[in-house]
Amino acid sequence: MMDPLGNERKYGLLKTALDVGAMRQQLFAGNIANVDTPGYKAKDLNFEAIMRDYEEQVEMTPTSRPNGQPFLGRGQIIEYGDYQIEDEDSNITMRIDGNNVDVDKEMAKLAHNSGRFSLATQFLNRKARLLNELMR
Repeated sequence: MMDPLGNERKYGLLKTALDVGAMRQQLFAGNIANVDTPGYKAKDLNFEAIMRDYEEQVEMTPTSRPNGQPFLGRGQIIEYGDYQIEDEDSNITMRIDGNNVDVDKEMAKLAHNSGRFSLATQFLNRKARLLNELMR
């Protein structure tokens, strides 16, 4: 049964945003830690694609992705590894050793992701406070 206030969907969306944000922080930290590792390629998760797929799964329309693969069934979780991408940005100069980690870019992505995480946390806290007040 669907929650008449839409809380199930909103909490799920916020939880997914927090999960993805936490995983991205780990990837960015790993990228920075591997700045001197020969052949290492910077990694990231496609945040927008994950959130779009989550929204489409909740709405259950359409029933498949453009490539024909079905969306996850109810109760299944998103496999974030499916959304992992190697940063092959043409603006990044790959070093002679094959490493393409740009520490400045990784720090900027870390800060941007931290802001998104903080915003999602604030929304979740406000929603919890509101529900708490309604139950009194």
